[in-house]
Amino acid sequence: MKITYKYFYTASYLSIIVGLISLLLLNINLLFQTMFSINFSLQGLGILLGIIGLFNSHSRTPGVWGIVLNIFSVIFIIVVTFISLTINYQP
Repeated sequence: MKITYKYFYTASYLSIIVGLISLLLLNINLLFQTMFSINFSLQGLGILLGIIGLFNSHSRTPGVWGIVLNIFSVIFIIVVTFISLTINYQP
């Protein structure tokens, strides 16, 4: 039984780590004005790991944190993309 709990804890904390890495890559992209990591596979992996972490009651809080971090980075990328499309370059 304790072996299965370790998998849920690991998935929850990996979800948080993936969320922090995606936010770090987002900040690097904004700092250097590049768009090299705008694919959503990293955020999808973090959301999936967070959902796996939700199944155990003891690892539910880190799972929710991981899901929120990854959803925030996805929403931020989408909002910044749509706002940048509204810029009119010609007067």
